Amino acid sequence: MAGKRPETGQGIDALIDKLKAQLPRYQEASVKQYRDFIQKNVGLFDVPERGKCNRKAAQLRQAGNRLYLEGNYNDALEKFNESICLSENDSDQLGMGYANRSAVYFEKGEYEFALANIELAKKHNYPHKLMPKLLARERNCHDRLQHGQSHGTVPFPPMDINVDVNPKIPFVADGISMKIYKEFGRGLVAEEDFRAGSVILDEKPAVVTNSLSYRYSNCSFCAADFSYSLIPCPGCVSYMYCSERCLQKDKRFSHRFECGIAEKLLNATYVSAIVGPKLFFLGLTLFGDDLDAMMEFCNGESAKGVGDPFELDFNVASELDQFKVLHKAGVYNITVIDFYRRIGAAVNYVVFMKYSPLKELVKTKAQRNFVLNCLLEYTRKGGALLLNTPTGSSTVSQFGSICNHSCDPNAVFSIQSGHIKLALLRPVRKGEQIVVTYGPSWWQPDPNYQSSYTCKCVVCVGRKWVVKRYSLPPGATRQGKELQNALLSRGPSNPEKLILLQQYIERYAPYHPDVQLVDGLKSFHFLLYMLMQFHQQRLDRAKAVEGSCPCCECRRLK
Repeated sequence: MAGKRPETGQGIDALIDKLKAQLPRYQEASVKQYRDFIQKNVGLFDVPERGKCNRKAAQLRQAGNRLYLEGNYNDALEKFNESICLSENDSDQLGMGYANRSAVYFEKGEYEFALANIELAKKHNYPHKLMPKLLARERNCHDRLQHGQSHGTVPFPPMDINVDVNPKIPFVADGISMKIYKEFGRGLVAEEDFRAGSVILDEKPAVVTNSLSYRYSNCSFCAADFSYSLIPCPGCVSYMYCSERCLQKDKRFSHRFECGIAEKLLNATYVSAIVGPKLFFLGLTLFGDDLDAMMEFCNGESAKGVGDPFELDFNVASELDQFKVLHKAGVYNITVIDFYRRIGAAVNYVVFMKYSPLKELVKTKAQRNFVLNCLLEYTRKGGALLLNTPTGSSTVSQFGSICNHSCDPNAVFSIQSGHIKLALLRPVRKGEQIVVTYGPSWWQPDPNYQSSYTCKCVVCVGRKWVVKRYSLPPGATRQGKELQNALLSRGPSNPEKLILLQQYIERYAPYHPDVQLVDGLKSFHFLLYMLMQFHQQRLDRAKAVEGSCPCCECRRLK
């Protein structure tokens, strides 16, 4: 992506340098010591905020135009998005940004998204003298859609939950529960046998954080990445949303505290630390901004124990009831990285208390200490629960975050457009833990992978777990080669490929883990992930059609 910023702000880098010089045993200090030190050095984070500015918006749009002419469409989209964010409300610059974005989508063959952006341009003061060009693009979009030139608005094959659904949790398969493991803490476990390819989760995240590099690419509330036509926060220049609904929901929970101080936050913290404030603001909102009520819960008996979301009936459970379970998500391994979490919590406390509306809610010493300790607790919990995506977002959720890592995964995650999906990579038997890979696997190791935990999966510590070598029956190798040839050919459709791989994995599951199964596992892992992504992308196009295209023919396109 173009023009990336570092993942850590310069302010916190300078702070750590000062800590090293002035605070003895600085890595062992408490969060209160860090807070007191930072309050004396808060000037490190007092950087000026950027505001809406049509001149800068025009410059960014021109930069996007150059990238567009070079065929560098994704980087052009990012520049146009930043231009849209900086455009003054209700100015023609805003309309021109949407129009330029529609041109990119037109060139990418994403005609539904092009139409959605054309509608946004027309609603936001696109210059009248340029309107003929925009209307011509609109006609071309309709014409191409009517002639079947769509990437699809109906998922094919559908990747919804395809097994019985838990009657109390309609976005989780029946026959799944939570178990406490000595090595891992909370984990997902199968209570019955499942086949390979079963989709067992379709959940919306509780909290989303975006990497600093992707603030002009992803929805700040649901993590949609370029799948929607992002719209800007009207009050600041650093947050974008895939819909008015996401904008209003984010404003309700956390953005009311972040709006207008984005540059300070970006300068003051690092990506995983911001999850602490987001979880805290989620809880504070659900407690009606009543700090005393939140304190009473957090310090009381009902907040103790390990949260099990399977005990809730999500058909009737309130948002507050759901948060109370999320609050009790345990953190079992506090490692050397806890130094950074204490620093992150202290920095966020000082910045939010000085520059955001939070200072109006916190009145007493007890409340100040509670907020600080909450930020630390949620930064720790959030760091342990975060699920990362290849598109720069991380999510915390009730069920997806329970799923542990293993270098021998039996499931695949997809996080796309506000949906966390989980599909089974191979058969899972009753009593088996459901695990995914956060990076490496035995069949695709990643020597550059870094984590804050010591892996305790069966591959890394299991003495009984060994790779089998050439134990498959005669003919299996030939079938594997025939399968790979079929997958590489243009013959089978995606649903046909899915069935072929599923049958192959099921047939030879008793021989797992054998080196001869590696190609099949890789292919099935990739296909499951890709099809779950495609499923959501097609639904995104359908939503764009509903929002922008009055043509009945377009609505029926497959």
